[in-house]
Amino acid sequence: GKMKSGFDYYRAFNKSTAQNTTMISKIKLSLPLLAIGGQYALGDQFGIAMEQIAANVQTETIANCGHYVAEEQPEALVELIENHIVVRNTA
Repeated sequence: GKMKSGFDYYRAFNKSTAQNTTMISKIKLSLPLLAIGGQYALGDQFGIAMEQIAANVQTETIANCGHYVAEEQPEALVELIENHIVVRNTA
């Protein structure tokens, strides 16, 4: 069952794409959103994608980092998240 569940995620891509396309044209999130990517993986692409569904996106790219941001640059990740939370709570 575990393998099936893992593969079902990929099997649902076409359905998810259709759902996402429909939702993009209907709603835009207003909450502050922090999009973080690694320099050698997504970089700013995650933020660009999130701008399609959210009006208030802050995009950050962590240097010397690949796909596994939390494992590769945990201190930089925590600093970005803490700064995002503190700035949002004091504004």
